[in-house]
Amino acid sequence: MHRDPPAPPALGLMTDLLLLGAGFFATGGESPPEAGVPRPARVSAPMTGPEHYGDAGDDQGIRAPSVKGARMTSARPLPSGAQSGAADTSHEALRVFVLAGSSRADSLNSRLAELVTGLVDRSEAVADLAHIRDFAVPPYDGDAEAAHGPPEGATALRDRVRQAHAFVIASPEYNASVPGTVKNAIDWVSRFRPQPFKDKQTLLVSASPSMVGGNRGLWALRVPLEHLGARVYPDMFSLARAHQAFAPDGSLLEAGLHERLTATVKAFLELVEADTRYPCLRHRWYEFLGDQTNAPVTLRAED
Repeated sequence: MHRDPPAPPALGLMTDLLLLGAGFFATGGESPPEAGVPRPARVSAPMTGPEHYGDAGDDQGIRAPSVKGARMTSARPLPSGAQSGAADTSHEALRVFVLAGSSRADSLNSRLAELVTGLVDRSEAVADLAHIRDFAVPPYDGDAEAAHGPPEGATALRDRVRQAHAFVIASPEYNASVPGTVKNAIDWVSRFRPQPFKDKQTLLVSASPSMVGGNRGLWALRVPLEHLGARVYPDMFSLARAHQAFAPDGSLLEAGLHERLTATVKAFLELVEADTRYPCLRHRWYEFLGDQTNAPVTLRAED
């Protein structure tokens, strides 16, 4: 019996994704995927330092749960050649919206957002950097929305998210959770139709003077974004003791951390490119075992 040789391990994540997409195309997506299994925390190195409750989190090595076979559908029109699984090469360069979630000038998370912006620009993608203070909005009020519509800041943030292929948030942590300014902005933007976070590839990063690097805030931030249908990348980067981590040129002093951030951004952009250029990867989305092929899971935030 003839058997195809296995793919070489060096192809890594891209091979796995392409083979998975091809399998779904061949089967019509009728077989449910395996259940996701949370991965244990991985600590890069023991650290000491004062706790800073306004900007605290976890270490550099935490990984979010990985779900195999999930998120394989798309509400977007498929480009020419999609039915055959051909690559879509007609698009312009990938656009990545990078948002610094801290309101303070020259905050650690603003510096991390600028570093990520530079990494994106050095790839074949185009970065669009902004700060949360650029999108001033009042606390969400349903009566005010009904009477006056969404504020200008919410509309501007909606437009920036919608125009990008992918979204990166560098968010601080306040009291082991997401900052109120970031959550409030998400709440306002979620009121637009079509809902702009849906199907948006998203990467979360954080920086903090604490031992845990703001990671607890990222776990809290995943909840509303994933509820709204964002495809939040499994790996998150949290920079501990960030007040001592940056070199004068904006890079990270510790070579290993800089390499890990670079690798995380690179892998994320490869996934964004695959999701954008190869429509077979968007053929089906199973959120949990027992989902039906036509289950309107991704529409839950739009009903």
